[in-house]
Amino acid sequence: MSQMDYTRSYTRAELLRLMERYAAGYQALGIKQGDHVCIHIKNGVNSFAAMFGIIFAGATVILSKPTLTHREYQSHLLTEAT
Repeated sequence: MSQMDYTRSYTRAELLRLMERYAAGYQALGIKQGDHVCIHIKNGVNSFAAMFGIIFAGATVILSKPTLTHREYQSHLLTEAT
């Protein structure tokens, strides 16, 4: 077992396939090397796969805290995306 969700466990091969699917989805949306992508998602296997999918797509991950106010969120994005 490599990663565990609250409902099931995932092998490394399953995680790799999931991350590759996320990467392909991001690339299909036009995300490319050098882009900055912010994810705002609950912790879990999908957040792990989403983060590494962004990296696999060649982009930079910007993590976000769900507790930020709108103003803090805007400032965070402007600061982290440069």
